[in-house]
Amino acid sequence: MNHLWYLTEDLVGLAFFCDDVPDERKLAMLSALQKPARKQTVKQLEAKNIAGKIGKIVAGRFFTERSRELFEKLTIDSAFMTDHPPQTWSGLAEYKNAQRTVSIV
Repeated sequence: MNHLWYLTEDLVGLAFFCDDVPDERKLAMLSALQKPARKQTVKQLEAKNIAGKIGKIVAGRFFTERSRELFEKLTIDSAFMTDHPPQTWSGLAEYKNAQRTVSIV
């Protein structure tokens, strides 16, 4: 809860590379990438009333088309996300390369 300050529409894309995020949630995150970006960026989550709900809130509220900018900024080819289901990502060279990239950022 003390680390919510850095969750923004662009940085939440890092969650795609976390092995602790369930595949079902990654699917919801992928769907949310189709949502239009907010006119005013969401600066951060507020800690009140979100205990135990953080994953759902982040996937539903923070992911928008702006979240794709992370991949552009880090020059990550995100085609694996649309070409393959999340449960297969860990076996893909493209995913492993992207995961390595975000781990050193």
